[in-house]
Amino acid sequence: MCLSVSGRSLSLTCVSLRSLSLLHVFDSGHSLQYYSTAVSVPGYGLPEFSTVTYVDGIQIMNYNSDSGRDVPVAQWMERRGQDYWERNTQICKGVEAAFKQNVKTEMQHNNQTGGFHAYQRMTGCELRDDGSIWVYDQHGYDGKDFLALDTERLVYIPLTDEAQVTAQRWNSPEERLGDYHKNYLENRCIEELRKFLQYGKEELDRRGGQGWGRSNRG
Repeated sequence: MCLSVSGRSLSLTCVSLRSLSLLHVFDSGHSLQYYSTAVSVPGYGLPEFSTVTYVDGIQIMNYNSDSGRDVPVAQWMERRGQDYWERNTQICKGVEAAFKQNVKTEMQHNNQTGGFHAYQRMTGCELRDDGSIWVYDQHGYDGKDFLALDTERLVYIPLTDEAQVTAQRWNSPEERLGDYHKNYLENRCIEELRKFLQYGKEELDRRGGQGWGRSNRG
């Protein structure tokens, strides 16, 4: 999901966020990752919003604002019933609305009245063979790392001066999004990962976990 439009490169966001994830590789295990992007102006071949889901580096489903549907990509995900896809579509629509608002909010914080701008998020969980887990939630705006969840202190760390306003709001006693998102990732995300591993066991075992979302280092 690296973007480069009108001379403003968002590839730094993709590279830095993904590199940060890969810096925390583990000896063996599995990962569930979500990559989401919202743009201020649709075009350049990009939908206004999209989110892509990976298990062990294999894309399993995606949603975008053009289709308005969450759909399976991996064949084994087609085993999920219609109710699952209907429910997931409604969840994605809610995330889409939130991301569109994020773009507008950050444009206001940066005194931007127009032009192409993008908000990106990489979040997920990893289940190691020893039973331990690792979770992360990282955000980017206009080609720069923007916010990152400190899972120890349960707060979002601003990575640019412009991110401080959003970090203060997310960390406020009224919102406490760090606490909420860590709890979600350590529980619901891991629960979903276990289910996906069951559905896709044959393909995942055949691939041997060679996707970029899994490490087999000895």
